[in-house]
Amino acid sequence: MEPADNLIEDLLVEDLSEEYNKVISNMDKLEERYDKFSQYRQEISEELKKLSYDMNKLAENVLETHKYGIQQADITKNAQMESTRFLEELQEEENFKNILESNEDFLEIPNEEVLEK
Repeated sequence: MEPADNLIEDLLVEDLSEEYNKVISNMDKLEERYDKFSQYRQEISEELKKLSYDMNKLAENVLETHKYGIQQADITKNAQMESTRFLEELQEEENFKNILESNEDFLEIPNEEVLEK
């Protein structure tokens, strides 16, 4: 081979070697990025699992609170009904007392006056 051919060949090999090194460097960078991405994806997956667990617990608490609210509403309704019934009984007693008081005058009339009438 002639020295010019050797020089061209050396330059081509050097250029190819530089390009090869660039490609390898870029591949290493991509591999590092992929590793970081995989790590972030794993962290996000773990956080999503925690959030899912927390959401399930929250849903259970909401359901229990709802059940408790329904129980409290039933208790309140029953207390209101009992209170209303008690007030109605008091009103009936008051009415009966008023009737008795209004008839008291009649009951106090001596027997002789009743007989005369």
